[in-house]
Amino acid sequence: MKVVMYKSFVVRIYPDEVQENFFTNQFGCCRFVFNTFLDAKKKAYTEKGEYLSFYDCSAMLTELKKSKTWLKRVDSTGLIESLKNLENAFNRFFNQISKYPCHKNKYNPVQSYKTNNIQ
Repeated sequence: MKVVMYKSFVVRIYPDEVQENFFTNQFGCCRFVFNTFLDAKKKAYTEKGEYLSFYDCSAMLTELKKSKTWLKRVDSTGLIESLKNLENAFNRFFNQISKYPCHKNKYNPVQSYKTNNIQ
């Protein structure tokens, strides 16, 4: 039996001005995607009674990136991870582990996003 180990790192950084602008843009875009699709899921359920899955939202994100060109300038895996976080939040809500997901705002002192190391 083959055992696969995954490593994860949490890093504290001290960015310069260019890097700080990059992270500010990335945080804002991830927050925009999370909030936009939270509203889309809520609207789809209240108006049509249907649930938007992660794959539906991912297809909608592709279309959204065509109209909002500034979403193309940031790390795309971070945007996908925002959709996964939203899906995870709904799964926790449906399993009665946590409350209904709420909007993210930029005034929260902890700003973060997740990305993947693609080899």
